[in-house]
Amino acid sequence: MVPILGFGLASGVIMVRRPAPRRVLPLLHGLNNLVAICLAGYQAYSGWRVLTDFVWL
Repeated sequence: MVPILGFGLASGVIMVRRPAPRRVLPLLHGLNNLVAICLAGYQAYSGWRVLTDFVWL
């Protein structure tokens, strides 16, 4: 997830510091953040499963 989070941060900083009419960068930024949210949800789900299977029995 680190490369995805890094791209989200970099593209967000670019859009804030250099305002201009763009089409591609905001689309990539939004899709990237959607993927990051989905991966974070899956990571939370799989982490919960690991905790219930191995820690809390």
